[in-house]
Parts: sequence; structure tokens; C-alpha cells
Amino acid sequence: MAVALLTQLVFIGPSARVRAPLLLAFRAAGVVQDALIWWLLSWLGEAAGAELRVEGIGTILIAALITRVSILAAAQLAPSLGDEAAATS
Repeated sequence: MAVALLTQLVFIGPSARVRAPLLLAFRAAGVVQDALIWWLLSWLGEAAGAELRVEGIGTILIAALITRVSILAAAQLAPSLGDEAAATS
């Protein structure tokens, strides 16, 4: 839930169609954003004495990659705003 909230607060992505190299740059920036969020959650979890522990940068990067792929998959499965407007009219 915290990852979803922080991802929505700091959105990294194009607002229109872009070329493939730029899209790859946005995806890489998204993975970096998710890695920083996981690193923050790991640090906050340890500081608060919670059970959330993320060991090592490799685990953080894998968690960030899984998070980004899940977000992209959910975005592809969810109906777009244009589809909802067309269905209501």
C-alpha cells in the first residue's frame, strides 16, 4: 500500500506516446523510483521495529523490478479513461 501511494505521489512516465528509447528511460527511472521506495520502507521498518526487513541491494532491485512489472501489468489490464468515457456516452 505504501509503494502504491508513493508511486502515485511521484509519477514517472510519459503523458503521451513516446519513442522506444525514451520509453525505456522512463521504465528505468520507474525501477529506480521503486528501488528507492523499497529502500526507504526497509529503513523505516528497521527504525520502527517492524518485521519488514530487506537484505541487500540485490533484493531491493528485484523487489523494485517485480513492483514495476506488476504496476505495468495492472495498468494494461485496467480500462483506460477514454474507454470509460466512450462507454457512458
